Amino acid sequence: MILLPLSDHDPMIDRYKKSTFYSLWTRYKFIPLYWKILPIAFLLAGIFFLDQMWIPTPVPPEILHRLYYLPIVLSGLLFGFKGGMLAAVVVTGLFVPHWVDWFAGPALHSGHLDEVVLFFAFGILIGLLVDRERLETQLRQDQEHLAVLGEAAATIAHELKNPVITIGAYVQRLLQKTNPEDPNRERLAVIRRECQRIEVMLQDMIHFSRPINPEFSFVDINHLIQEVLKIIHPRAEQYQILLSSNLEGDLPSIQVDQTRITQVLHNLILNAIEASGTEQSVLVCTRRQRGQVIIEVTDLGCGIPPDCQEKVFAPFFSTKKGGSGLGLAISKRIIELHQGRLSFRANQPQGSIFTISLPLGKKNPPSRFGFSSESKE
Repeated sequence: MILLPLSDHDPMIDRYKKSTFYSLWTRYKFIPLYWKILPIAFLLAGIFFLDQMWIPTPVPPEILHRLYYLPIVLSGLLFGFKGGMLAAVVVTGLFVPHWVDWFAGPALHSGHLDEVVLFFAFGILIGLLVDRERLETQLRQDQEHLAVLGEAAATIAHELKNPVITIGAYVQRLLQKTNPEDPNRERLAVIRRECQRIEVMLQDMIHFSRPINPEFSFVDINHLIQEVLKIIHPRAEQYQILLSSNLEGDLPSIQVDQTRITQVLHNLILNAIEASGTEQSVLVCTRRQRGQVIIEVTDLGCGIPPDCQEKVFAPFFSTKKGGSGLGLAISKRIIELHQGRLSFRANQPQGSIFTISLPLGKKNPPSRFGFSSESKE
């Protein structure tokens, strides 16, 4: 059995999985519980009888003592940590006659506590390795399952997008031709708004599952923030929000994917504006801190309820009416792609502060899943 995680495409693993031993071991692992316990019990009994010299054997006693490690290893492989520990306890009990001379025949063993320590060390080590291998296998299967679900969701979203756009376009034409006093006009407007909302959600789902290769370049982060603020300023005026910045002047350029970071900033600032009340302020500030460039987006809005704070970055979770729930999830993935961190905390006396931490210096991370267009929460 392979205990350490290796590549699924390793030639050694491929040969091992084709071996007779692997086939038999795999079948044995999935047989009923009692058929797993009985061989271990018979093995313990056989070793005990041999060790007590109740069965004639030419094998030296010192070698017979070492046979007790076999049921410990087998129990650990089959049942993990708990199995290894339980087998070590049983073997320790069977080994007691070597210390107290309960039976005539076997020589007293001089190891005493040392041997017990080795029994438990074997049981714990084998059990922990097996438990870790099982956990990693389960995680790998879960990731593969999620990847399949993501691909299926992206395919379905892509297929649904065109019909929804078509429906929305026809509804828009009907709206233009409908008399303002017609009672059906309001119903058509509702259909149009819902079609637009579905379009946004489908677009976000497609982008959420699309793989990208990040294109890093050195960027003046303060200049990038100023450009984003210029773009968002009309929206702030629409909501009657005061949009301001406090940017540290001597920040060095950092290596980022400009398009992705622009997307994150755009999303966070828009969220702050939409969470704020009339004539409240949204502040964007930057500073350098311990080899990191820190970007903070602060608002004085409604904040995030305590019972929702753990789900803020979860996909498809949103506290906004009509939100797709992918904006912050996408933003977090993008920042992690830059080896950074996106977090939030409550503002005092009200509102929220979202913080982006980006490392200084050159980065060359491997390609990961990413996203390629603006997406709102």
